[in-house]
Amino acid sequence: MAYSRPSVIEDCDELAPIMKAPDVREVYASTGMEPLTVLKGCFHASEECLSIINDEGQVVAMFGYSVLAEDLAAPWFLSSGGEAAFTKKFLREGRKWVQVVNKKYPLLTNFVDVRNKVAQDWLRFLGFTFLRTIPYGVSRKPFTEFVRINNV
Repeated sequence: MAYSRPSVIEDCDELAPIMKAPDVREVYASTGMEPLTVLKGCFHASEECLSIINDEGQVVAMFGYSVLAEDLAAPWFLSSGGEAAFTKKFLREGRKWVQVVNKKYPLLTNFVDVRNKVAQDWLRFLGFTFLRTIPYGVSRKPFTEFVRINNV
């Protein structure tokens, strides 16, 4: 059964060549860098970084968050699109993980490529709200800012 565990740097090497096309396109549009470079940057910049491992023992996704301020963090998720990453168990656990992070950091925010409809649906499921669409990143392509606020 698929599971998540704390990431190790080698997970970046495994995931980068199999990242799904919309995530690769988003990475290039926002940073202009190769997926491996971005994954390693996310790994090092994140307070928490986790990897999803499928039934065959392969890394199919990585996710985490970077702290931007005392009460502000930027969540991220990059995937191969492997089915193991989207099981019902993962969906439930993903929602719980976001809630836990959002208690620690009352404001979660980041940007998503407007072309990445699957990611937008996933973010809605996780309870994020979309604010505005602006030219973003090195490409100045349209990205939508998303937030999740915990007022407790």
